Amino acid sequence: MPRKRDILAEITAKRARHKKRTPRFDQAMERLITVFRIGLQLRRPNAMPLDLRRETAKYIPIATVGCLEGYFRMAFRDLVDAGSPYRENAIRVSDLRISLEHVVAMQAGKFTLGEFVSHLLPTSSIDDISDAMSTLIGEPFLDRLKHVETDYFWPEPGVVSMESEGMMGPMMRDIRKLFEDRHIFAHELASSVKVNIRAIEERIGAASVLLTGTEALVSELIHAA
Repeated sequence: MPRKRDILAEITAKRARHKKRTPRFDQAMERLITVFRIGLQLRRPNAMPLDLRRETAKYIPIATVGCLEGYFRMAFRDLVDAGSPYRENAIRVSDLRISLEHVVAMQAGKFTLGEFVSHLLPTSSIDDISDAMSTLIGEPFLDRLKHVETDYFWPEPGVVSMESEGMMGPMMRDIRKLFEDRHIFAHELASSVKVNIRAIEERIGAASVLLTGTEALVSELIHAA
């Protein structure tokens, strides 16, 4: 018989792995910038032997997707915990089952509804993330995101929208490739695959754009709640 999941223990352990006083966006970008710096180092011929550079490059999509998944789970949490309408929208999340045990734990302050919902939402692909965000905010996430005006610092500073700069299509293409590569390198031997370091850097840039735009949107939505 499969062992019953201990949701409280899982949430508590995950919470302990986050910085307590650092905002969600800052935590994600701090790690993402470090991953980007690794990519820059890998382009240096004398950084390490070629075989080691190629193997290390395979870990970059894994780390980058980890930044995305971690950030979006915190965004899910904060939206639901901000209250109406996101708390009510969470009811529409499919396959979300809250037992009396979970209700008691929430009333005791052991975790919040936002933590519970965000812990169970799937984030294995950009489609999973988009569907979850769309459910919580009550409108198509990507359609709303492309019109968000903020300073993306990509390719240069300036307050723009993804739509006005034609960034949405290329960004989504790179994000999908990141998730694809993450799945391959985390679950397959992939011994014949060689990573293009320059392409990897561009995909990290796409992750930065996605996080930056989403943070501007989430901050706006929470402020209006």
